[in-house]
Amino acid sequence: MWLPSILVDKGYGIVNSFGYATIIVVAQLPGYFCASWLAKRMKVKYVFSIYMLGTAVGAIMFGQSTTAVMIVIAGCILSFFNLGAYGAIIALTPDLYESTIRGTMTGIAQGIGRIGAIIGPLLVGILMDHQIGVNIVFLIFMVSLVIGAIAVLSLPVSAAKEGDQR
Repeated sequence: MWLPSILVDKGYGIVNSFGYATIIVVAQLPGYFCASWLAKRMKVKYVFSIYMLGTAVGAIMFGQSTTAVMIVIAGCILSFFNLGAYGAIIALTPDLYESTIRGTMTGIAQGIGRIGAIIGPLLVGILMDHQIGVNIVFLIFMVSLVIGAIAVLSLPVSAAKEGDQR
């Protein structure tokens, strides 16, 4: 949501900013498909953690980028891993609950995620209004993502399929 504005703040014209943003958004699709492919080959919580850490690396790179090429590369890394993490968490969440409460708990988790999706962009705007640099904003994102990756690694074995590799 804030990507074009951030790029304009970094000195790029509005047309170039939307062009860069389009390239960065397109990088999401292979990330999603790769996460799906990996989820069939290893535990989903590991896929999610890898993708969260990849998103964290992309976030810090993006915040530190100064050239158009680095912005697009870092943005693509960020975008690739971000959507892959989203796909992995959708696969992971139902496995955490017994079948009798799975739908309710997955719905609650998705609802909380949507609240975060609303608060995140608002937080970016608030921080930018208070003259907090983009590099600090993305550092905050990086720290949050690393904490999330560590938290997921501490999750118990699946309640739904203890014998399953996922």
